[in-house]
Amino acid sequence: PATYTTRNSPIYHHDSDFEVFVDPLGSCHFYKELEMNALNTVWNLMLDKPYDDGGSEHSGRIAKFGDDNYYEVQRLKSAARVL
Repeated sequence: PATYTTRNSPIYHHDSDFEVFVDPLGSCHFYKELEMNALNTVWNLMLDKPYDDGGSEHSGRIAKFGDDNYYEVQRLKSAARVL
């Protein structure tokens, strides 16, 4: 079941979610990730390099607009439908 309703909440901790990873160069550096739960709560991030290599998350979950670690997909449209 989905519980989180606020954008950039840590939905991956408790909710079942749908995840898309975009890494056009196949380098595992600066790849983008989009996650959403059944309530259409969205979390997106950019990872500068793998966590095992000292990578850090860039997202609106951990940083505010203007901060170095801030990343947000602007004008994103998403929808969820549970049957």
